Amino acid sequence: MAIIGELLFWSRADQASLSDVLRHNLEVEVRQKISQLPAARFDRDDDEKIVAALVKEMQCEPIELRLEESDAEVTDVSVTVRDVFGDGATVPGLRVVKVVPFDGERDLFGLRPNSWNLNPPRGEVRSGRLLIGMEVRQSQSEEALRYIEETLASIQTCIASQRPMIDEFNRALVETVRSAVISRRQTLGTASDLAARLRGR
Repeated sequence: MAIIGELLFWSRADQASLSDVLRHNLEVEVRQKISQLPAARFDRDDDEKIVAALVKEMQCEPIELRLEESDAEVTDVSVTVRDVFGDGATVPGLRVVKVVPFDGERDLFGLRPNSWNLNPPRGEVRSGRLLIGMEVRQSQSEEALRYIEETLASIQTCIASQRPMIDEFNRALVETVRSAVISRRQTLGTASDLAARLRGR
């Protein structure tokens, strides 16, 4: 049998967890984005308008599985099996896949939540769709169905573990952005005042 997809909810290549990424976004990304805004933006818009736009851009959208729209893909394949002596043979098999549409940020499938285990689920994440399944001998079709059910339950547990962290981040984001916007406006005001004083000398 062959499981479809890669490890989900596991550390990225740089070993960053969801907690690491959210903290970095609050502590670093917010100030970088605001520092890159042109001064004319502060002349044109008030603080609340700037804050609202940045929060909308930077807030994290949790994964929401659209289970009621799930589909199934079952196709004939050839699978390689081995006997007790290690010899291989090709036999008729099935590729059994459950396709689940989802909303939210696909990158979250690659980030480990605070609550996790050493046997993370596997799946293939495509554009707006999650594929869960395996290739098995035809006689093992029930095993494939059981695997898909267990994997889907594990994925839902991981999504639930991420949700409080994302909610906390989104709440903190508003005040973090507001504070940084106010600070930037004050800096621009100081620079403008200083330039005016220099021109007057």
